[in-house]
Amino acid sequence: MRCKIEGCAREANAMGLCFKHYMRQRRTGNPAVRSKPGPKPVDPSTDETGENAALRQENAALHQEIIRGSEEIARWHRLAVEYRTRLYRILEAPRRTLIVSATDRRKIVRCLHPDTETDPVKKKRLDEAFRIFNGLRIQVEPD
Repeated sequence: MRCKIEGCAREANAMGLCFKHYMRQRRTGNPAVRSKPGPKPVDPSTDETGENAALRQENAALHQEIIRGSEEIARWHRLAVEYRTRLYRILEAPRRTLIVSATDRRKIVRCLHPDTETDPVKKKRLDEAFRIFNGLRIQVEPD
């Protein structure tokens, strides 16, 4: 038996229709319809409600905020590395009296504190440097 759609020479499988026309019948309710029904795609740039445009603006603002935050974190990391490097140089020097401003002392203590690091090896080195720094005779100059 052949498909009952005019012009189709395929073998009929179900309801007198070939597989292709049977699937069209199931999908659309009409075996002659060639496309799937449904709403036409909406261009997001011309959304009538303006919802997509607002979401895109909010998303862009959040993205910029994340970038600024990551740049700030990177800047603080560079400063911490710089202060640690300076302190290691100072600690290696033969001089045992250190003259620093109160602000610099606070920054050095903050950067050297072992709780700022999660890596056990670095944490041990920071703990050692922190103890050495606290053992130095420090002359603090007012800011």
